[in-house]
Amino acid sequence: MLISYNWLKEYVKIDINAYELADLLTAAGVIVDNVHDLNQGLAQCVVGKLLDVKKHINSDRLWICQVDVGTEVIQIVTGADNVAPGQFVPVAKVGATLPNGLKIKRSSLRGEESCGMLISLEELGYENKVMQPEEKEGIYILPDNVSEVGSELGPVLGRDDYLLELDLTPNRADCSYMTGLAYEVAALLKTEVRLPAYYCDNHLSNEVEKMVTIDIEAADLCPQYSARMFKNIKRQPAPLWMQNRLRHAGMRPISLIVDIANYVMLEHGQPLHTFDYEKIEDKHIIVRKAKAQEKIETLDRITRVLAASDLTIADPNGPIAIAGVMGGHDSEVSEHTTTMLLESASFSGPSIRRTARSLGLNSEASARFSKGIEQGRVMPALNRFAQLTKELAAGEIVPGTVSDFAASEEQAVIHFDPDHASRVAGSPITAEETIGYFERLGFSVEKSNDNLLVTIPTRRPDITSSIDLVEEVLRLRGYEKIGSTLPCVEGSGQLPLAIRNRRLVRNLLRSMGADEVVSYAFHSPEELDLLRLPENDNLRQTVKISNPLTSTQSIMRTSMLPGMLQAAKYNLNRQRNGMLIAEVGRVFLKMDDGDLPVEHEMAGILMGGLISEKNWYEQTPQQYDFYSMKGIIEAICERFHLRAEYRKVLKPYLHPGRSATVLCDQREIGYLGELHPDLVSKLGLESEIKMIFAELNLNVINELSQEDTNYREIAPYPAVARDLAIVINEEYPVGDMLNVIQKTAGELLEDIKIFDIYQGVQLQTGQKSCAFNLKYRAGDRTLKAEEVNAVHNQVIDALIKHFNAALR
Repeated sequence: MLISYNWLKEYVKIDINAYELADLLTAAGVIVDNVHDLNQGLAQCVVGKLLDVKKHINSDRLWICQVDVGTEVIQIVTGADNVAPGQFVPVAKVGATLPNGLKIKRSSLRGEESCGMLISLEELGYENKVMQPEEKEGIYILPDNVSEVGSELGPVLGRDDYLLELDLTPNRADCSYMTGLAYEVAALLKTEVRLPAYYCDNHLSNEVEKMVTIDIEAADLCPQYSARMFKNIKRQPAPLWMQNRLRHAGMRPISLIVDIANYVMLEHGQPLHTFDYEKIEDKHIIVRKAKAQEKIETLDRITRVLAASDLTIADPNGPIAIAGVMGGHDSEVSEHTTTMLLESASFSGPSIRRTARSLGLNSEASARFSKGIEQGRVMPALNRFAQLTKELAAGEIVPGTVSDFAASEEQAVIHFDPDHASRVAGSPITAEETIGYFERLGFSVEKSNDNLLVTIPTRRPDITSSIDLVEEVLRLRGYEKIGSTLPCVEGSGQLPLAIRNRRLVRNLLRSMGADEVVSYAFHSPEELDLLRLPENDNLRQTVKISNPLTSTQSIMRTSMLPGMLQAAKYNLNRQRNGMLIAEVGRVFLKMDDGDLPVEHEMAGILMGGLISEKNWYEQTPQQYDFYSMKGIIEAICERFHLRAEYRKVLKPYLHPGRSATVLCDQREIGYLGELHPDLVSKLGLESEIKMIFAELNLNVINELSQEDTNYREIAPYPAVARDLAIVINEEYPVGDMLNVIQKTAGELLEDIKIFDIYQGVQLQTGQKSCAFNLKYRAGDRTLKAEEVNAVHNQVIDALIKHFNAALR
């Protein structure tokens, strides 16, 4: 949104410069992104008059012009074909640097001296969209007698001005037009708004009511429709000052009548539309919804098919305009128009937005109607158009107006506690001060006991509640005056347990050599197919994204594995012989009842390939395997004072004989295993590379972890070690045997390690031999052989009882 600083000064007294005004508005919440100095690059540019124009004898495309620039007559050679004697033109003298960066120097063109340059609108920095077709070629021709020859070009083109580039939020549409912003500036500068002159009918008779009738049938979409009539319309260009303002606002001057309508729209924020009165059937305007598949040829000569929800302006024969979006070709004002009907109306913003979007017709008018225009702007815009028509002799005003109302607009009244602003600001604000702020904004205030009754003008539909009024007070008072207070927080001042444990896990993984990766929390369904998951697997119960960026990111992850596999593939395909990566993130599990998904914080670990590069002291480089991963998991469990147990587990994407679930206190905290060879092959990795993956549920670990660390004295007495080898059926897990041994041996058992597992020809099929090293120690005495033997024999008996074991 571009706002002219000089134009704004016509409606409110401003005694600060444009840059200071921009800072003031921004501090009050009306963001000004930039201030453009329009006069920049126009030094040494003046108004010139062509005295003589003749063809260059050495060129078919060049003209030699004698130009009066006030102080002298200079010769300029130009390639423009639209030059003629007597024309007033913009001239860049030698030494000028134009807005587009072009530096003007004295030069010679085909033997003729050129002492300057005749300027086009493009060279003055204007975009093509604000030029008329004939202005896009050749130089810009100024209107006759626009100014004295030799006058500075900036004031002539309205360039002695600044443009404020506003970045408005949707709730501040009241600042998107000149008079609306004037109220905001006046409130900030503690001054009054000076509204422009409006036409007032002094005739007793209303001639317009006799000429046209209006009926609103779509009352829910159009609360008010009003019109004025004009005769003997003049087909002529708008004055240069009006054209300048339209161009600087980003609009193209077209003709006097159209330019007045656009000028009023910029001034009052109210789009207007013109109809050729003679083309309206039965002189009857009907505001109604379109019929299904109804057609209209719009101003751009395109036939458009309307939906039943689209609002139209129609006569008895059919639509003559798409309300708030674009007029119809059959009813447009042409060069033959003598009597014109001017429309000013209030339409439903959501309805106009839907229609403009469905038809692909986005215009300045539809954009303004989409944000909502209150009824209070309808009649002032009509009367302002009539006033400008009278001042510029654009036509004759038919006395009176005609309107139809489907609803009346009422101003909102809010009960306001004056102390509310003080409580929010954290500093005292008196009731009188608060009333002053409201009155500066144009709000009416009445006292009601200890409260205030604040009446909100219809131009401020964003003010709907007491807290909105508090915001207005704080804006005008200055956000920098809001008190600073520290919040009252109860607690120890340390991070929550979950955050501390998350950081601890990440630090542990990094300390063990893992490279941390961060993958997307969403992926494609095909990546789950890669994991060989059955259709009813829980990991397939995914949360689907309603508006995914791409089809490869359409579901939320239920496991850390898919994203980490892509990272591993990327690295291993780039000549990395081995890798150990880890990621801490969330997975999202869909709920059957359609509620929000359950989120679990997980730690994913993936390793594979060589642990280290080939070197001189190792004949065969070590590779990551199942036990490498098991060691990392046990290190994590040990840090959280947890004892890990392992149980065999079957998952379709893991090797059936090299995978296990991890238990702590009989609760599953995760799993680990070697990836299935088929999965490794589908990833395109070498078959000899073993990939091991583990996934730990940090939520469960947080529940089981013990923050307190227990210490014990180092026993001064010697330990007694005993080895134990037994033969059992291979189906029994070693972890179960360790549990039985620890439970049976009791406090005397200090440590237990398994140092051998054997299956071979010396044992029967289906059996295995397990060898344990047991270390006994007492903290208060040296153990005797009899005490150790008794406990050791109890351990052997327990193993025989629970596992049908045999000593080997």
